[in-house]
Amino acid sequence: MPKPQKGKGKAPEKVCHPYSRKATYLAQKEIRLKKEERQNKDKATRLSCISEKLLWFQEHLDPEKTAFTKKDACDVVDRFEPELEQIELMNGIKGRQGRLHGVREAVVKQTMERERKQYEVGFEIPNIINAKNLKTFTEWTSDLKKPPNNQ
Repeated sequence: MPKPQKGKGKAPEKVCHPYSRKATYLAQKEIRLKKEERQNKDKATRLSCISEKLLWFQEHLDPEKTAFTKKDACDVVDRFEPELEQIELMNGIKGRQGRLHGVREAVVKQTMERERKQYEVGFEIPNIINAKNLKTFTEWTSDLKKPPNNQ
């Protein structure tokens, strides 16, 4: 029976030549991993934006209504007006130096502008006009992996 080696542990990894096939393979593997990570991050960002929008719609719908008209759906789309009014009210208080919540105001205005452009082209909102789809949407548990398929 061979004796175990003492104190040597694991041998250090060999360094490969920069122009070898192994170096090319390792570089391609690293590029592929970075690309997958970037794609996963982009997908997560897109899903979080969609889920934020859907959750907002779910919170602001009237629970007693079983169906909405097109006009009701258009009224729900203007979702940042109360927040902008509140920021303007806070900035209108005399004796304050500078602008409070300036960053939030800029983000809200950018989002409103982007959504207004989308609305002109075709804004994507949940189908709350159909009673069956409205029921499915209100029962949605805000699971990102299972969004309601009634957009």
